Amino acid sequence: MVKKRKEEIVKHFFLGIILTVIIQSLFMLGGLFIENKLGVLITGIPSALGLTLILILGLILYKKSEYILLGGFTIAFISPLILFLIILFNAMKFSYLIYYSTAYLTALIVVVWVYYIYKIWRNSF
Repeated sequence: MVKKRKEEIVKHFFLGIILTVIIQSLFMLGGLFIENKLGVLITGIPSALGLTLILILGLILYKKSEYILLGGFTIAFISPLILFLIILFNAMKFSYLIYYSTAYLTALIVVVWVYYIYKIWRNSF
């Protein structure tokens, strides 16, 4: 019984990771496509939309398993890290929107992590 529960937790955790990778990849590639085709600088906005979608899906699936949301937000820091590296190395032209997107992504990730830290802390005593 316990082994099955652990396998289910790991399965849901990795499902969250896979959902994050797929959704963020699609949104980031879509953003690059829009920037190249239309010449509009929207750097960071697709990542913010993708992470918001991941949060919404995680909250919808939360009733099934909270580990899907936890898995997704375990690697969610990669999106603001990529945007930060773009800013740092001036890899491409960017607009002021990238700063807002990076701040939004970081705040969203911190809120979810604080929730899980609180939940773990509360359950450990």
